[in-house]
Amino acid sequence: MLDSETRAWLAGVFSKELSSEDQDRYCKEIFAVVGERPMGELFFELAILNSDAAFCLLGLCHADHHLHLNSRAGIAAGLMQKSLELARLFAAERVQGGRLIQDWTLIQSLLADLHIEAAVAEKLILGEMNPALAFWILKSCDHFVSRCMQVMGGAGYTEDYLIEKIFRQVHILKNSAAPFSKTMMKYYQNEVAKR
Repeated sequence: MLDSETRAWLAGVFSKELSSEDQDRYCKEIFAVVGERPMGELFFELAILNSDAAFCLLGLCHADHHLHLNSRAGIAAGLMQKSLELARLFAAERVQGGRLIQDWTLIQSLLADLHIEAAVAEKLILGEMNPALAFWILKSCDHFVSRCMQVMGGAGYTEDYLIEKIFRQVHILKNSAAPFSKTMMKYYQNEVAKR
């Protein structure tokens, strides 16, 4: 787990928009603060604070395949949390049919399901991560973000809301380094089929 001082430093640095030069500089500082081997938890928290910075840091740590996979899963889980937060905020503000959409049973049910999935992904990231769990998080994140966008209706597909950017980032994330399906097939051939 990240200590509270490191977590506070991350929040202070990455809660604001940064230029690409600043992101590069701060990402290198993260390696000095956290170590050369970033954890899934670091990427999880960083993705919630500033997903652009998380992607920048991901680009700097691509040498170790398992660490890269865990880092990608951390970002995916963070993007899931951020998407859920955005959907909740929208549902609490948007009025449809004379009442807030968060008061409609269908939206409540959808938000409850999303909350459970996001909580499971977070627990997996904070626990003992293995490739199978990382693949599950990466596989489920795009469908998760799509359902958060459904809460927002047509507004979720516009550039007026951050969730549209998260939707694109999830697809980039799943296919960074190597296409997701190829990486998953390689894992299956090396780890599962040989048993």
